[in-house]
Amino acid sequence: MSLKLKKILRRQLRTGFDKLPDFIQGPIYRNMLCLTDKIPSELTFKIAENDKELEQAFELVYQSYKDIGIIDDSEDQIWMTKYHLMPSSSVLIVKWKEEVIGTACVILDSPLNLPIDQVADLSSYRNNGQAIAEISSLAIRKEYRGKRSSVIMPLLKFIYEYSYHHAEVDILIATIHKSARGYFRHILGFQDLPRNTDVKYSMVKDARPSTLVIDLNALLENYKNVYSKEKNDKNLYRYYKDIRFENFNFGKSPINGMITPVLRPEYLDYFLSKKKNIFNLMLEEETRVIGSSYFYNEFKNILSKYVSSPVSYETRGELRVLFNKKLKVKDNKNNKSLNCKLRDISRKGISLRCIDEIIPGTILSVSIPINDSNLKFVEADFRVLWGRNNIYGCEVIHSQSNVWPDFIDILEGEFTRLAS
Repeated sequence: MSLKLKKILRRQLRTGFDKLPDFIQGPIYRNMLCLTDKIPSELTFKIAENDKELEQAFELVYQSYKDIGIIDDSEDQIWMTKYHLMPSSSVLIVKWKEEVIGTACVILDSPLNLPIDQVADLSSYRNNGQAIAEISSLAIRKEYRGKRSSVIMPLLKFIYEYSYHHAEVDILIATIHKSARGYFRHILGFQDLPRNTDVKYSMVKDARPSTLVIDLNALLENYKNVYSKEKNDKNLYRYYKDIRFENFNFGKSPINGMITPVLRPEYLDYFLSKKKNIFNLMLEEETRVIGSSYFYNEFKNILSKYVSSPVSYETRGELRVLFNKKLKVKDNKNNKSLNCKLRDISRKGISLRCIDEIIPGTILSVSIPINDSNLKFVEADFRVLWGRNNIYGCEVIHSQSNVWPDFIDILEGEFTRLAS
């Protein structure tokens, strides 16, 4: 049987299987699980941190996308989008010794929005003050795609642990090829995300990819209900809750939830030199947003080589670090605790996501836990200046023992070290 005929047959079988009701599909998919407590020591799961790792990841996505026919040939042979330029995006990788064999990009919600915003309405999540991220550029090298227990499942677990425990994401969205939809739904517990079928998803040639969503806050409880009575090799609840892999490396930062740039200035210059047309495909407002996301001159000078005005006139003059961090917040006047999550920090103040409505002028007492050996938490008072779509901007007005400037010094030192 020819390879082409085999592909046609597999496609027809998959189409027929996907039409079966969920109560039949679910058990069949879940029976495919084969989990292991140990993975080879040669494997490393980490955040990409140098140009070689980034380039291998971008090349892997390009080749994977080209193999399944959702992108055209490109002279540079790397897959890189405007979202990779944002400091709020993290490239996660799997390495076998020194070779990148798997990757995924976790794109945090930002002023640039998310790729899924093209075709889906996320306002209900944003209005609830929830932190959203999207999995993008998910790819595994062809010869490792059959290694579900040692590569694919640990990578999915790594994505979860990074997104939920490190970046403190609430809602995770996956835009994937339709062939993976059943796996994400019936094994991982993702739900279909309603989308506008009249609008084309323009990131790739696959105009109608599967769009899925999961609430990470409820993930373990859902897995407990479905998997807790299964044997270890099929118990996804135990796998996510109890198993710890030494192969996982999340890096270090003063605060869990602090997002540092993947692209250092020299890396940014290198990849933009290969993708010179990346700004040609963007709206002027999008280039302004990217330019304004970097605060110091090394980045400004690089970006100015490729797009001038947003960098020259719109960039911030101070560090603004993106965070997702649950906080203790109290409205002092009404003696009321608020359900808030940190969004970003600058020397002048913070912005928050908050389910509760806060009136501008309100004074908030905020406690921020951190991991520095000399500073366990920061307590300060803030005045709310503005509110928009459940996001509130606040200026710092008082901190005990002048701790706020010391805290910002720690952030700036760590951010600059990691980004330069």
